[in-house]
Amino acid sequence: MSSRAVLAFAGLLLALVAGAALLARQSPTAGSGDAMAGGAQGTHSWPAPTFEVKDQLGRPLTSQLLRGQPYIASFLFTTCRTLCPLLTAKLVMVQRKLTHPALRFVSFSVDPAHDTQPALAEWHDRWHATEGRWLLARTAPESLARLAEGFGVAVEPGTTVEDPIIHTSAFLLVDGTGTVVGAFDSTDEDAMRRLEREVEQLLGAAPPRVELVDGERLVHSAGCLGCHTDAALAPPLQGVGRSVMLETGARVNVDRAYLRESLVSPGEKRVHGYAVVMPAYGKRVSEAQLEAMVTFIAALPVLADSDSQREALVVEDPVCHMKVRVVESTPRIEYDGGIAYFCAPSCRDAFRHPDAR
Repeated sequence: MSSRAVLAFAGLLLALVAGAALLARQSPTAGSGDAMAGGAQGTHSWPAPTFEVKDQLGRPLTSQLLRGQPYIASFLFTTCRTLCPLLTAKLVMVQRKLTHPALRFVSFSVDPAHDTQPALAEWHDRWHATEGRWLLARTAPESLARLAEGFGVAVEPGTTVEDPIIHTSAFLLVDGTGTVVGAFDSTDEDAMRRLEREVEQLLGAAPPRVELVDGERLVHSAGCLGCHTDAALAPPLQGVGRSVMLETGARVNVDRAYLRESLVSPGEKRVHGYAVVMPAYGKRVSEAQLEAMVTFIAALPVLADSDSQREALVVEDPVCHMKVRVVESTPRIEYDGGIAYFCAPSCRDAFRHPDAR
């Protein structure tokens, strides 16, 4: 199965698991399974769980403090290499669209063991440091289980090292009274538009704003650097006048047309060795904004080591069998006279201690 197929299947599986968790509640106030599995808005509502945690800056974050402020809840973990980067990119897109000052975004970590306050702060800054409405919540094992149950979603250990934690891909909308009023599949564009309409019903139309056409600010505010500053997740942003190898083995010249196509239809011509497909921005920005983004990226300098990057080593992780694009930070160990490369430290550790898999 290709990397793209694996990711697509994983996204569908996660959404279906979340829907099954909702159905298992057997409560007249629970959200519908369809709301999670297919992206359709549920017709029921239920009380959101109460919580007392700390955010990425170490500040108290409680359900009581959020009283009167609608928020969009999500679940992620910072060492995730598959679903979470895409989910976070979608969240950043929603933040740009829904500018209501009263709206908050709360992302609960599903990995209490590793998502420390500094790790959450780095994730926030990496994706959208200027978004003050976005709060990342550090959880504990006992509080996480209660949160997942209260929100009606699944969070449980994964069965593979590439997906060590299974969690929902849904965004849950909580109104100012602390009631979950909808669950929306982040992988479904129609569901995201319904989420936006639901927020407008709660808060009214967003305040008018002047359209941003500064390419550099657009690239930053869209969260592009969240992936493109990590060479293991996405190719670095650089200008035109070079060539890249695609997943098909073909090589294409990078020009303005290629950059534009990559923003509009990112899955069509993916650079070799990168499994995560970024969101499509064609319907999320205006024509003028799209042109501004292309102009900014095209003007970036081509990195000095671009020749070596073109032919970067792409190998198979011996544990999870995902493709690994070898960069300086790639986990590795010397083995049997050679070097084994891994997608994440968890795979490296599993390789060292196979009995613990």
